[in-house]
Amino acid sequence: MYRLDDVLGMKMDGKVKRPPNWNDIIAVFPKVEFMHGVLFCYGDTIYNPDNVDIPVWLLGHECVHSLQQAGIGVSAWWEDYLAEPNFRLEQELAAHRVELESYSVIHSRNLRRAYAHAVAQRLGGQLYGNLIKPREALRLIKEKDDDKVEAEDTEVLVSDATPGGDREGSAVRDGRGASTE
Repeated sequence: MYRLDDVLGMKMDGKVKRPPNWNDIIAVFPKVEFMHGVLFCYGDTIYNPDNVDIPVWLLGHECVHSLQQAGIGVSAWWEDYLAEPNFRLEQELAAHRVELESYSVIHSRNLRRAYAHAVAQRLGGQLYGNLIKPREALRLIKEKDDDKVEAEDTEVLVSDATPGGDREGSAVRDGRGASTE
């Protein structure tokens, strides 16, 4: 599991344009084309097509993706990310945990709580293909290193696992077989 310490001091390049695999991303997530402020990590570069300001906690999130991509190769990572909902969830949980950890360093408890809910809503939303319900996302994001249930223990079932699909008939089951439906 990645921690804030893993990304401190990392250097990332930034480009105000779409990532090189834009067409592949849009083929899987067509609604992303119309979303404002979405960032994309490709290797050691953050692609920021809308030229939005990037807060330090989102830099941490993107640095985690850079480390993940370095581990298996950028092309292989993106191929798995776009094709495999469980892989995508595992990768995003790690990045969202570091994002929340980074945010928590400089914000009050009340702001941290509100931000954690916002992060869970994002993780459970269209941007990532409605992989998980927000309340389950919140539980997983807040897990500590010593907790037993990890993303790989969470079964993602979303209407044929199609990004942007609705949640009709979707369920999320944790490693103990409990449904959050």
